[in-house]
Parts: sequence; structure tokens; C-alpha cells
Amino acid sequence: MKKILAALCFLFLITTASAEGRYYTEEDILQMQNQYTIGCLSQAQPGEISARQAEEKARAAMDQAGDVLYETIKVNLVQWKDGHRSYVVSAFAEGQMSPYRDMSIDPISGEVTAYHARNTHEIEMEWQSLYGSLSGWEQMDLALFDALYRSARNVYCMPMSGHLKKEEAVRMAQDALIQQYPDADRNRDGLEMISHMRYEKGSHDIFSWVWYVIWQHPEEGMIYQVMIDGVTEEVLFVYDKNHPNNLG
Repeated sequence: MKKILAALCFLFLITTASAEGRYYTEEDILQMQNQYTIGCLSQAQPGEISARQAEEKARAAMDQAGDVLYETIKVNLVQWKDGHRSYVVSAFAEGQMSPYRDMSIDPISGEVTAYHARNTHEIEMEWQSLYGSLSGWEQMDLALFDALYRSARNVYCMPMSGHLKKEEAVRMAQDALIQQYPDADRNRDGLEMISHMRYEKGSHDIFSWVWYVIWQHPEEGMIYQVMIDGVTEEVLFVYDKNHPNNLG
């Protein structure tokens, strides 16, 4: 699988989580930044404009262009693998999950270096042309994309301290699957666990592992879905490919 960005912590989730009393710890952030292969989220350094100043630059650019339909603005400072740094800003119109405008801003000069009028689907198509099919993206790829270009209650994210570890979640998902669908035990070693962690904002925040379990058999290909709460470690559901709620 091609990796766009190895583990990162994104500003939007930190801001949202702070209001709910949930935070990424410094240890979380350092671990994520130390794993990146192409880039990672960063904080403003001496000589760079702040996220608030970048937002002001973005609002001014949109006002100048006559684009005044925005309601929510997301600002992320990214340090790319090649060494350059840029703010990525997305503006969302009222009630829309897809950005109305997105742009890049130089953190030193404050110059808007790119300004786009496009939606999430168009951005996703561009990313897939660069980084491969969406189905092959790693967790950090999905988290990055959602951090930059989605405004929704349910988004991909990276695990926080205290969350269920991936290895334990794999074991729990396998056990839950076999208990629900005993026939799947015919080839337990053939179970390929494709994991994604998601964050859903609501009356009670949910951090859950979503597992698309693919079992390749000579006679059939079965697709299962298992969801485990990343905080309580509760198995929320187990679906096979015929279940109406299976998102696979």
C-alpha cells in the first residue's frame, strides 16, 4: 500500500476534542511525527505566521474573490517530507461537508500560493491519481484527507493514549467474527484485517476501530465488518456481506 503521510495529529480534531475534554498528549504527537514518511502536522515556528493569522489571510482572499458563502474554516500547518511547509485551509458553506474553497498559504510570507474552487470528490480524485486507489490508503492517509477536506461528525482519526491497541483489536475482531459466523473459522489464517479508526462527535464521543475483514476462499470471497469501541473495548457489531448495514 502506498502511504501519503505516516501518522499525524490534526488540528481540527485537537480543537474539537479540547471542547469535549479529550486531548492528544505530547507523547501522542511526538510518536506520530516521528513516524512520518512524507510529511506531518506541525506547529508554527519562530518567524512563521500563526494559524489564526493564516485564517485571516484566507478570509481576506475569499472576500477579495467575492466568495462569502463560507461558515466554517479549517486550518492545518503541514511539514512535507521535502522540507517545505504550508498551511492548508478549507472553507465550508453552511450545512455542507465538502469544502467551498481550499487554499495553500506560505507560513513565512503569508502569501496565498494556491486557491481552488472544488469539492471533496474532485480533491479525492486528484489524490488518487497521485497516491493510488482510496481502498489502498493507510489509516494516516484517511486521517489526513479528512483533517484537511471534510467537515463531518464522523471522520477518520489516529488513536490517542488509552485507546485499544490495534493488535488487541485484531484478536477481538477475529474472536467476535468466529463466534458470530462459525464457518469463518475454516480458514482463520486467511482473514485479512483492514483496520480504520474513526471519531464521531455527538452527545457521547465515540472512538472506534472499524474492521473490514476479507476472507478469500477458493469457492467464495466473504466480506465481514466488525466495529469495536476504542475506549470501552466493546464489540459494537459484527456483519457479514449480506447484512443491510454492512458498509463494505
